[in-house]
Amino acid sequence: MLLAQWYDPAAVVAACQGYHHAPGTPGAPPTFSIAQFVRMELVRAWADTCSDPALEELLNTNLLVRWFVGLPLTQPGPDYSTLAAFHAYLSVHAPDACFADVRTFLARVDPEDPATTPQIVDTFAMESPVAACRGPAHLLRHLCLRLARCWLAHAPLALQPALPPLDLGMLARPCSPRTALDRQQHLQAAVAVTAWLVDGLTPHLATLEPSVRTVVRS
Repeated sequence: MLLAQWYDPAAVVAACQGYHHAPGTPGAPPTFSIAQFVRMELVRAWADTCSDPALEELLNTNLLVRWFVGLPLTQPGPDYSTLAAFHAYLSVHAPDACFADVRTFLARVDPEDPATTPQIVDTFAMESPVAACRGPAHLLRHLCLRLARCWLAHAPLALQPALPPLDLGMLARPCSPRTALDRQQHLQAAVAVTAWLVDGLTPHLATLEPSVRTVVRS
């Protein structure tokens, strides 16, 4: 209710004016205004980026949501295909309009400099073994696994032997080093596997199909 009073999505609505055909041109009059569609996208974000069918259900059953969007009590909301069509238009033609406008709105209602705002940090999570495994070593192992699977799936049969004999199960298996020494050894092993993989596949990049080469090189 407070968001409806404080936030005016006029800038986002203006960025999406091309979604409806111009007045006087062929086509049935639109059932829902662009302002309503924009508010529906805000509801989608509020509902944890819900799916189109889930958003359709909210718009048909939640009275507070219907009030926020501006749907009359007896008017059905749009079906999921209509919601998907506007979401696709917004993603293609104004992908950052909503983000930029909301950021401007937040800067206006909370002008405090983030650099001077006290931050709440979960220090226990930062020191836990789970946090330690999500570092560079984990990222390298994950990227190596993706690269190996990509090569196995798309490289020509003649180039399959270029892939070093890796234990893909080991790369996929989560690891939780608990000491500084364990973490260092884990990182060194990940770097070694990465170098082994890159050295083995790089000489053969030029012989791959362009689409496959782009994916493998990245």
